Order: sequence, then structure tokens, then C-alpha cells
Amino acid sequence: MKKFILGLITGIAIMLIADFLFIGFFTSNKNNTPNIVSSQSLIEGAQKFGSLNVVITAGKTAFVSGIEVDVGEYPGGKMAVEITDKNGTAFFDKMPVGNFVIFFNDATFPKNFERVSSLIPVKIVEGQTTEQKIELNELK
Repeated sequence: MKKFILGLITGIAIMLIADFLFIGFFTSNKNNTPNIVSSQSLIEGAQKFGSLNVVITAGKTAFVSGIEVDVGEYPGGKMAVEITDKNGTAFFDKMPVGNFVIFFNDATFPKNFERVSSLIPVKIVEGQTTEQKIELNELK
């Protein structure tokens, strides 16, 4: 019985390691950049569009520029990427109608802000600009 349990645990461990290696090796880019697909490729096949305006602030009033904002169906899939301007705005002009999530690239996220750990859901509505404000907390 002891050998059976040990064999079972070993088998599970090997499967988990193989799964991790497969996912990590075959789904990641070799240069460690996101699988960036512009808004143009997100719209392939779409017939209804809206836009998205994301505003990043620190506290209630200070705008944060230079932050990469990613929008897609899920991290690592097809996504659109914009960088916030001096007004803390990342504008996605032509987005297909539907539900997406906003997230951030760990590699480029500023170290002086608390990391946004959750995906932020957003709904794109036909012919409308969806506004999404995200407030960051500065680390002390």
C-alpha cells in the first residue's frame, strides 16, 4: 500500500511538472513579450464596434503616464495594448462589441505602485465610448 501511494504521488508530480513545462514552453514567447495583437486583429470578423477610454490615476487627481494597459478576452490571448499619455489616458479607438478584461504587464508595471492583482471587466457597447477609471495606490 505504501508503494502504491508513493507511486501515485510520484505520477501526479510528474504530470504536474510536464503540464507546467508544456504550458510554459509552448504558450510563451521566446522574447518574453506579450502576445500583442492590435485592436485591428481583435476586430477581425466583428461587425459592431465601440471604443474604450481607460484613465489611470494615483489618488483621486494625479494622472499616471507611461503605463501599459492591456485589453483582451484573457491575459495571453488576443489583446490590444496602449500606453497612457500625460493625462493618464489609454484610448482604444475601435474595439469589437463584447466583454473584455483590462490587465497590466508585470514586466512593465511601475515598481512605485501597488500591483493591480485582479482582472478588471469591461463591456464594449456599440457606438459608445466606455469609460473606465483605475486608481493606483503608491507604495510607501
